[in-house]
Amino acid sequence: MINQLIINLLTSTLSKKKLIIVICILLTSFLSGCQLKVRIPDKYESCVCITKYDGNYYGDRKDGIPHGQGTMIWTKGEEYKGEWQNGKPHGKGRLTLTDKSFYDGEFKFGKLDGQGSSIIIEGHKYIGEFKDGKMHGQGTFTNVFGNKFVGEMKDNMRWNGVYNYKDGKIIGKVVNGEKIKP
Repeated sequence: MINQLIINLLTSTLSKKKLIIVICILLTSFLSGCQLKVRIPDKYESCVCITKYDGNYYGDRKDGIPHGQGTMIWTKGEEYKGEWQNGKPHGKGRLTLTDKSFYDGEFKFGKLDGQGSSIIIEGHKYIGEFKDGKMHGQGTFTNVFGNKFVGEMKDNMRWNGVYNYKDGKIIGKVVNGEKIKP
């Protein structure tokens, strides 16, 4: 779509306004590393990568790209506030989605990675380790009713641990990704 837009603009009579539009499109593509595909997490998915510049960035820059402390507010309303490195969230930060669900914690090169907590507006929450944008490592997942899974997560799946009711009574266990009744 962008390529067709550029071709249309270049084949028509180039006015200063059209030339500025072409330059802006090319600059945006260059700054984003031509990674125009991005998936901001919905309320049940992990964040794959945050590199798209379709919003407003406020903060430190290095060579024209986000680097240091800053805030990015995407046109759809998502917001990341925290540390940036070479145009990607890297270090501690907070990603808030349009429904006000959020993730607080560590990012590595645009992905959730390290210790963090994720609160989903419906009431689910996860506090623990993330790796490559997914719940991975030790953590606690609490559902809207207060029931908990405590243990190891692997690629967003409950892997080894125990399910408990809100009162602490054991519901079941998970061993190597398989549910086991008590």
